[in-house]
Amino acid sequence: MSVYKRYFRVTAGPLVNRIKEIFAERDAAAKQWDDLCRDVGALSAHAGRSFAGLKFSPPGPEDAKSWKQSGALWLPKKSTTTGKALQQRIDALIVPTQLQEALKVVDLHTGPALIENNRWYGSTLCGKDSAGVWFVSVPWRDEDPQTLEQYQANRDAGTHMDGCLDHLLWIPPPEFAEVKRWQFEKEYEEIMGKAA
Repeated sequence: MSVYKRYFRVTAGPLVNRIKEIFAERDAAAKQWDDLCRDVGALSAHAGRSFAGLKFSPPGPEDAKSWKQSGALWLPKKSTTTGKALQQRIDALIVPTQLQEALKVVDLHTGPALIENNRWYGSTLCGKDSAGVWFVSVPWRDEDPQTLEQYQANRDAGTHMDGCLDHLLWIPPPEFAEVKRWQFEKEYEEIMGKAA
């Protein structure tokens, strides 16, 4: 039983709502980082899941005593009063949720769901918000229905846990329209072509 992918087209429902919330978080975070950069005279902030540093025009920040250089970026020196206050401000900024985290609202893991021959397979999310279409790719393998039924009984009794079998018990929400791989690839290319 080898792993293959199931593809779903999604245009509405809890997943799309969560994606919109994440984009709103990202917009709010970007505004906060822009405000910070403007206040300290930086060109840009390098932050994703965590803060990496600020980029300044050469030769660097005006108040260089409150900063330390790390490669091409600058970080606040926590040993100075100004640097410590700036670091506290940075720590309070929004860290936006990663888009893949939206999959949790439809009971899909963001990490590995199936493992086969030392390979890990996880669900993925792609699409374009402006097109209003999202695609979810879910790793799958065919399993004997009796095996799944027996596993579910054992799991409910608390005698057996298996993440791979748990994943195979997942039921797509009604707003998930299953499509063939070629349909996914064709529409995704069209959407991304329009976005370019």
